[in-house]
Amino acid sequence: MKSRVVFYLITAISFLGFITFLVLNVTLGDFFTPTMIFGTFLYHFAMRLAVGYGVGFIAKTSKIFALEKPYCAFKKEAKLYEKLGIKRWKEKAFTFNKSLFAVSADNLNELIYQMKKAELIHLIIIPLGYLTLLFTLFCSDFFYFWIFLSTAFFTSFIDLQSVVIQRYNLRRIFAIKNKKPLKCG
Repeated sequence: MKSRVVFYLITAISFLGFITFLVLNVTLGDFFTPTMIFGTFLYHFAMRLAVGYGVGFIAKTSKIFALEKPYCAFKKEAKLYEKLGIKRWKEKAFTFNKSLFAVSADNLNELIYQMKKAELIHLIIIPLGYLTLLFTLFCSDFFYFWIFLSTAFFTSFIDLQSVVIQRYNLRRIFAIKNKKPLKCG
């Protein structure tokens, strides 16, 4: 099953679960925890969809995606990526739509555009994930703070992984496109 379909399915299930438990909590009580769990899942998945489509909409008219310098990895950064062994594990990372990142000689400009867009999307999502900490305002027990903090940290780690992969690959794609390494500073 395609990653996109799974993502939409989890978002829909989170929405239905949140609404169901919210109604049960309001009418019967004692359903606060499942309401918060489904609400947190819904926030994380719906926020990612909204940011992704929002950046995609803005990216169509923005000239920032035509610039090469702000998106290249610096030499020390590239060495760090090598030490992290990105080459070995990057193919196993979750990708919303793998077809957007297919490499061929005739689609390098489109590939670069998609990679820049993906990097920006994940950079925006990382701090937005921590907004779930505001959900603790609805909680009487401080224990929920640690749950929201741990989910925000976990999701930011996954999004940071995507940023690292994009930056690692962009340097290599620019070198292929320009037939020489890209100099960043």
